[in-house]
Amino acid sequence: MRSSPFDPEPIDVYTTDGLPVRVNFKKKIRKIREIADLWRIDDGWWSEPACRIYYVLELDGGSRVTVFHDLLHDKWYRQNWTA
Repeated sequence: MRSSPFDPEPIDVYTTDGLPVRVNFKKKIRKIREIADLWRIDDGWWSEPACRIYYVLELDGGSRVTVFHDLLHDKWYRQNWTA
């Protein structure tokens, strides 16, 4: 259970050559029109290390979603903030 509406939530992301191309967003598979931004975080000051790549994705309907790939656990999450 999430403790805050801003906590990340698991999301299904489909990739080609390591880059996101489709995402299951609001119970619909949506094509990614563009990767509007991306950045990487490598940090270890939390209780466990973090190694993530964040993506701001523009979806086929024009909406945007921010997701990140947790490289340590090979899992994808939606970050609940507006990009």
